[in-house]
Amino acid sequence: MVDYKQEALKFQSLYLISQALNQHEDLGLIFKNIFSILSHNLGLKRGTIGMLNDDGTEVVIQAGRGLKTVDEHARYKMGEGIIGQVVAQGKPVIVPRISEETLFLDKTQRRSNLPERNNISYICVPIQVGSKTLGALSADRLFGDDVALEEDMKLLTLIASYIAKTVQDRKLQEQETSVL
Repeated sequence: MVDYKQEALKFQSLYLISQALNQHEDLGLIFKNIFSILSHNLGLKRGTIGMLNDDGTEVVIQAGRGLKTVDEHARYKMGEGIIGQVVAQGKPVIVPRISEETLFLDKTQRRSNLPERNNISYICVPIQVGSKTLGALSADRLFGDDVALEEDMKLLTLIASYIAKTVQDRKLQEQETSVL
């Protein structure tokens, strides 16, 4: 059975995210707005956006919902943990329960003291332009029988493609500006 209210919230979220991507020049502010929309409209929590550093050796967390600051520990080598694997392989990963996954590293330390830690699901998708992976988008959701993690993954993949296009456009603008 289709939950029309939930479907309407997904479309509204996509619309609001597309607006946020075009309203600001500051990627940090854009990312913050995206996480706010995902949290308020869809119940996704503690998301992060990690982007490859300039030499392509590490994924650096640029922004996140629930992060006060991004510290030096919020870095993943290519292939390290789930985020590093998603970026290295260019494929999404769904973890139904993070407490049962050894590859889940939680370098931001936002989940270690949560009473619901045993019931947190984690979805991480690549941010890609064509076959080139620029980073990863991740989010948490409380696990439950009524939770459709595959649907969350599809939605996050679509949002990640919006982010990839915006990041690529900004990099091109920066390159053009530096040439001038």
